[in-house]
Amino acid sequence: MNRCDDPDIEDFGNKWSMSAMLRLLKSEGKDTFSLMMAIEDVVIKTLLAVESQVSAACRMFLPTRGNCFGKNKRILFEKSSCFCF
Repeated sequence: MNRCDDPDIEDFGNKWSMSAMLRLLKSEGKDTFSLMMAIEDVVIKTLLAVESQVSAACRMFLPTRGNCFGKNKRILFEKSSCFCF
């Protein structure tokens, strides 16, 4: 069986942590900085692509600025979008 139940082992089996993968790639001489910049670029472009849907959902489900699934949540409003933390 290819399974490890130890949560401290990050580079075993088919589910590696991002940090374990980056350590391996860096040890093989790969440019991990450029890889992370490309991943960040894809994430940012993905969020920008759904900005209008997120904005519409926020307006529909969060009618007031103080409403984000509890009083202790912080809301970040950027232009017409909101994100709950």
